[in-house]
Amino acid sequence: EIKECDWSSDVCSSDLSALLPTVKAYPALSKELIAANRLATFRAAMVNDKPPFDKKAVRQAFAYAVDRKTLIEVALKGGGAPATSFIPPSMPGHDPAAEPNFNAAKAKQLLADAGFPDGKGLPRVAMTFASVGNNPAVATLLKEQWKQVLGVDIDLDPVDSISAIKRIKQVAKDNDAEIFPSHDMEPWLTWKHAPAYYGK
Repeated sequence: EIKECDWSSDVCSSDLSALLPTVKAYPALSKELIAANRLATFRAAMVNDKPPFDKKAVRQAFAYAVDRKTLIEVALKGGGAPATSFIPPSMPGHDPAAEPNFNAAKAKQLLADAGFPDGKGLPRVAMTFASVGNNPAVATLLKEQWKQVLGVDIDLDPVDSISAIKRIKQVAKDNDAEIFPSHDMEPWLTWKHAPAYYGK
């Protein structure tokens, strides 16, 4: 805004979400903004060797219950593209028709088939995340969507980055049902491909 920056890269996701509406509001700047796909996918990782995520139908129910388009528009202010697999659009093998896409009815049916109709009887689930960048907004919206679609009220567990890494390493020794927004664990739910933005 003070005309001292001609080019920038590696802008963190939270800053990007704040900057995009401003840049797009300026006629000159919006014409100079270039978005390109980069090989990055964000996802939630579930501990799938402990209940309830040891059941494939439960994992699928949580995945189908996420409206990725709304998540990107609301929590990420448009910073990304919906993802249903790890392969982004710029990589060979990308399938734009890959599932799971948002399907509330299918999500509810899968959870019922797993023995938890409307979330009844499902063990308490915690979502541990590093409370940095867009993570709090993403976690909050996921919690709202899972509650609305599945009737499941998960516990949000925001921690600092160091504690989040320690918790991921510790979880294999515990008996908790957890979800981690993660880059490093076996996934089941992807929500966005991350774009890179440049200026002419």
